[in-house]
Amino acid sequence: MVLLLGERAYKFKKPIDLGFLDFRSVPARAECCRREVELNRRLAPDVYLGLGRLSDPTGGPDEPTVVMRRMPERTRLTTLVRDGAKLTAVMDRIARMMATFHATARRAPEIDAAARPPAILGVGRPPSPTCGGTPRRCWRPPTSTGPTTSCTSS
Repeated sequence: MVLLLGERAYKFKKPIDLGFLDFRSVPARAECCRREVELNRRLAPDVYLGLGRLSDPTGGPDEPTVVMRRMPERTRLTTLVRDGAKLTAVMDRIARMMATFHATARRAPEIDAAARPPAILGVGRPPSPTCGGTPRRCWRPPTSTGPTTSCTSS
């Protein structure tokens, strides 16, 4: 969820559990916001300004938020495309920046493993029925030898 207010954009995480991402707790949402700022500042340090907190006037916990510089409407890619702007130079600059970024990125076996088909094909699917001791919904894709299996926690 993004709140646009003046020159700032405030991005909040919804308190939901997707199985593979669990944002039900404030600390989990705060950690996700922290990582988002840490990772995205590498490519857009002028946009990702830091972490913020939205205070609850009724005394509830503060809600973590990613604080960003709001991009002017005239410079947004959707606006440029809609207006028929020539984007070749912009796209070339982005491509060079991404190529440099990836060429100098940290390498490690766990990073390589995350890019292999088994890891990619598992994205978006919940882990096993128990994850960290907490019963969860689970889904297994259909196979040639059996049907789709689903289970729900009680």
